[in-house]
Order: sequence, then C-alpha cells, then structure tokens
Amino acid sequence: MSSEFVLMERERVGWNFDIDEKKVMDIPPSKGRYYELPRLNSDYWSIKECRGYWPDTRGGSSDRAIRLLQANQEYHLLDSKYKILWSYMNPSMFHFTGRPVIWARNRYCSIGSNNKQEILYLLSLLNSKLTKTILRMQLRNEYEKDLLISISSIKEYVRVPTISTQNKPIKNKIMERTEQMLALEEKMLSDFVDFSGVLMQKFDDVQVAGNTLVLVHDNRETKLPIQGDTGLIASTIAREFGARKLKLETCETSLSELRNLPVIDLEKQAKLKDYIDDLVFALYFKIPLKEIGLDKAKQIHEACSSSKYYQLL
Repeated sequence: MSSEFVLMERERVGWNFDIDEKKVMDIPPSKGRYYELPRLNSDYWSIKECRGYWPDTRGGSSDRAIRLLQANQEYHLLDSKYKILWSYMNPSMFHFTGRPVIWARNRYCSIGSNNKQEILYLLSLLNSKLTKTILRMQLRNEYEKDLLISISSIKEYVRVPTISTQNKPIKNKIMERTEQMLALEEKMLSDFVDFSGVLMQKFDDVQVAGNTLVLVHDNRETKLPIQGDTGLIASTIAREFGARKLKLETCETSLSELRNLPVIDLEKQAKLKDYIDDLVFALYFKIPLKEIGLDKAKQIHEACSSSKYYQLL
C-alpha cells in the first residue's frame, strides 16, 4: 500500500457529521463559506446534485454549527478539496466530487485528499469490477438483506497495488482516462446550442429535427442550430424528455433546465470504464501489457481475460 494512501486513511477519512438536517438551507447563505448536502445519483460517477446548503460554522452555540462525532478526526475531511463518497448501505458505486460537501450522521462514507490524481486513481480501484466482487464476497451476509460498506471495510479488504517503474505507466493511464470519463459528465446542452436569443422561458415540447433543436410552446416553434454531435443530442433529448412524457399539458420544462441538461456520451463513457477496469486488473495480477493506449483496449482485454481469475468477475 502506498504511503500516500496511508496518509489519506489516517487523516482524511470519515463518514458522519453532527448536523440537524431539519435546519438545512434551501439557498446558499449570503455571506461566508458553505457546504452542499450532496445527492448521490447512480446515473453519474460524479456528484451533480445537492439537497440543500449548510454554512461553514465550526464550534460556538449556533444551531447550524458543525459538530464532530467520535468517529471523525477533526475537520480534515471537510477541508479536503477532492473526495470519494458512497452510501454506507447498498452503494451502487463510488462517486467523485471536487465540490464542498457535508452530510449528516451515517448517510455516507468518504475518503478525501488534496491530490486529485491520487483520488482519481483510488476511485478507479474502488469502482473496478475486481474490487466490487471482493467486497460482495467478503461482506455479503446471507442472513442480511443489505450490503454495508464502511470505511473499516475498505481498509480491511481493499489493497492498493505496488507501483514500480515498470507498471507506473499503467497507473498514469488509469488516472488520465478516469479524469476523461468524469469530464464527459460536465457537458451541458448549452455547450452545443446557443440559447442567448431565446425569449420564451417555458416549453411544452422539445424535439431534434436534423441538426436543429426545436422548442415548442403554444404551437409556436423556436429553432436553434446544434453545434457538434447531433446524434448525441437527439438521444439525450429522447432519453430525458421521452421518459417524462413532456407533451402532456401538465408537463413543462424551463429554459434554465434545458441549458443545464447534462449531455453525456454514455457509449464512450462505458468503453472508457471497461478499459480502465482492465488496466486495474492488469495492475493487481501483473498482466504483461506491451502497449496500454485506448486503441489497444481489445488486446488489453484479451490479455486480462486469459487469466483464470478474470472469469470470477
């Protein structure tokens, strides 16, 4: 286990803070620093939503002071710039965030660091098929319906591969591609469509016709050119608004919602995830790889799948 990871374990781990969620603020405080109460969404590897806000008040008699429970070690975790968060009970994945976040009691567990690259590396290890298989095998109890993954479970069952001069390029590539995978979640519809001239604020239908985004309200159409991958935009619109049955009279969407609609290339993201998982497997089981570029993903997969342990995944 690397010394850097030991440092993160000792100084920047935690899973609860003593705050009263009944006093969560709906809008950020007008003065001073504040934290967001995150909402984990299994559609994203990163954290994109919050349930409210909490001022950065430490100590004193304020009813919104952040008090520490015994399991926490000072405020080191809160002060970490980058974090991995997961639900203590039945987590679907481990999430990344660079946002200032806080949570109450045992809602989530977390590991934090100011070193983004090391957090990205650890994120990929934790989200790998290998690690998830190990955690299920070690922690799943036939007499309990829930899978509980605590900080102590991570410390006990997750080991970081030993990094040498020979395999350091693999680790570097894991961090690089993990950052790229997360970056795909930062794209919004406003990155592909210019909404600056749109006056209407509500719409009852949204469509894609060719390379044009068509907004409809009271049978009036506003047509906006799409810059970039029209197929990606079309699939995003169909997935988001088709499921919500936007054409119903009682269902409208706002201009702001459209601007901020995430546009994620899910196919590209899935390919990156499979490639990263294979690199993680190669690190753990010392699979010799001649080349490690994304264009060699098929050869890397074949090399990994030749291992008898790969079939367990």
